[in-house]
Amino acid sequence: MKRLWILLVLAVLLISAGCSRSGGTSEGGISPEGHYYLGPKDAKVLIEEFSDFQCPYCGLHARETFPKIKREYIDKGLVRYQFINVPLRSIHPAAQKAAEAAMCAGKQGKFWEMHEALFNNQPQWVRAGNPIQMFEGYASELGLEADAFNACLRDGDMALQIDDDIAEAIQRGVRATPTFFINGRKVEGAYPYEIFKKIIEEELQK
Repeated sequence: MKRLWILLVLAVLLISAGCSRSGGTSEGGISPEGHYYLGPKDAKVLIEEFSDFQCPYCGLHARETFPKIKREYIDKGLVRYQFINVPLRSIHPAAQKAAEAAMCAGKQGKFWEMHEALFNNQPQWVRAGNPIQMFEGYASELGLEADAFNACLRDGDMALQIDDDIAEAIQRGVRATPTFFINGRKVEGAYPYEIFKKIIEEELQK
């Protein structure tokens, strides 16, 4: 009877693990340079996205193309996907604080959740008179510790990291957002999923 109970417990655990994988759970972390990523650290294909949370084309990519890349490649362990902030401050006045909001959420383990909230709600907070209050609202909805998040955002704790991201973008010749490097191959613009799929498949075959 005891052996049967152990086998039943193991079966439940295995089923749960399988459901977790099929549900799209991804590995992830933060690079030594301070960039958040999804997917295995040693994936064969690395996609680096240089992006601006206020950029409408970046929003289009995040809402329409990125979820397909995540489902078909990141969640299957084939791609590591890394995000680098490049707020275009001169034309997108709210982009800097949006980037800081994502990074502050990252300090509490919710970078990608805030990434999704910012891009999904982009039209709303772009038009807001004070988007910081909206960012704090998203943080609350995500269950973040409010005092820590609000202090991080209002005090500009992540501003230097974003300065470093911008410097990296300049050094690598990024001239517009979104810009991608797929194993070093530069792709400039918000292209349909099929374009990314073609390049990813080419890289996987190497």
